[in-house]
Amino acid sequence: RPSAVAEFLRRSPSAISIDFGSHGIEFVGSSHSRRKAIPLSLYTALTETERLHHTANTLLHIAQAEAGTLAIEMERVDLSAVVRDVTDLYQPLAEERGLRLSMDATADVHILGHRELLSHAVANLIDNAIKYSGKGAAVTVATRAAGGRAIVEVSDTGPGIAREDASRVFDR
Repeated sequence: RPSAVAEFLRRSPSAISIDFGSHGIEFVGSSHSRRKAIPLSLYTALTETERLHHTANTLLHIAQAEAGTLAIEMERVDLSAVVRDVTDLYQPLAEERGLRLSMDATADVHILGHRELLSHAVANLIDNAIKYSGKGAAVTVATRAAGGRAIVEVSDTGPGIAREDASRVFDR
């Protein structure tokens, strides 16, 4: 049952996450400041746990959406902040793979949406850009408002999608 698997995965990262607060370590600011505060191996474990938790929540939401049980409550969301948070989360993975990941958010963009689902969507785009760009590539994540619409753009300098594969991009 997909929803049972997703629910299990959603709970598992919580069981293995590390409570740094109980050790007197408090993180304020970006992932860069967090990276400076602890050893690389601990930072990598924390980052991977956060990414696993994010993936499990995405699987849970997909299963709930397919079952028709996903309740979405819309609220005012700072889309730029969502994109910044997700970009910060993926920064270590990009560095590990020899990529440059940057964020271009010239202004705060606010929308009516669901913060967690927006985070999942942005994470998927960034993850794909990192996964399919070659070493030395640059991945840029941008937010802006244009024509009354909010725009999130993830671009990279990787090889792109082969013409024969383009028609299957959105297949599962």
